[in-house]
Amino acid sequence: MERWEHLQSWLFHLGYLGEELECFAGTSRGAWLYRQIAREAAQAAKVAREFIDEVEQASTYYADGGL
Repeated sequence: MERWEHLQSWLFHLGYLGEELECFAGTSRGAWLYRQIAREAAQAAKVAREFIDEVEQASTYYADGGL
């Protein structure tokens, strides 16, 4: 699983790409930027889902008297 720091850096990078939209929207490079944002957002969402699953699994384990 990815480390949370990696997810955090991905999210900051997505913010940076979002800021660049102003410069590229409506240009031929704008389509590339939109695709890149969609691709990276999907990857970040997948990693976030893995973290959610891990936390929910741990919560269930501890709620059931684990450790």
